[in-house]
Amino acid sequence: MKKIIILILVMILVVTGCANTKNKDKKDNKEELLTAEELIELTGISKEQYENIDLNSFIEDFGITKENVETLNIERLLEEYPNSKVQDVSDLLDSKIKKRKSNFTKDVVAIAFLENIGTDNECVYYDLKEQKRYRASHLYIFSDLTQVEPESYSDGKDLIKKLDEQDVFSWESSSSNEEIMDAQFMTLAIEYEDGTVFRVSASGILSDLLPDSYETVKNILLN
Repeated sequence: MKKIIILILVMILVVTGCANTKNKDKKDNKEELLTAEELIELTGISKEQYENIDLNSFIEDFGITKENVETLNIERLLEEYPNSKVQDVSDLLDSKIKKRKSNFTKDVVAIAFLENIGTDNECVYYDLKEQKRYRASHLYIFSDLTQVEPESYSDGKDLIKKLDEQDVFSWESSSSNEEIMDAQFMTLAIEYEDGTVFRVSASGILSDLLPDSYETVKNILLN
């Protein structure tokens, strides 16, 4: 659900100490939706690409702003709009989903990972059933996978084995109790056929909150 992505973005802003009034006003201005004219100017899309599309509805449906327009594959979204079906997997990041308590390496159907450090984001989603991998540098990927061209990926069992070898399933969520100017944020969620999820998240200085194997796990997921 898109609301979950918004909540994650808000959390990132809070832990990075950017919630003062001046910066908030600046952010609010940045997040105003683009006009159709601004979208055309900023992206350089041709008339042929949008002539049969209501650009104002398109902009509203995808929440396109000056802040995120460069992170979205506008041409691809236009090609599939409005016939494309949004592939929203953001509920996988919801901490309220029923937790997996055992058999962590069996019946895995999907893996989602995101990391935010400063202004940099690393995001990846594995659909192990469809043998596809989606990767992007923005959190919006989880609210609509169609923004990204997937890669073929058939090593799901090996991936789970590698995560297990790094004792990922023993990790616990953690966050810093102190306000940190350069705080970081991560979430790893693994979904199973029965709808349960193993989920771990951290906010603060990740190297202080997570095991030493975190960097290895991150490289396994992103490479």
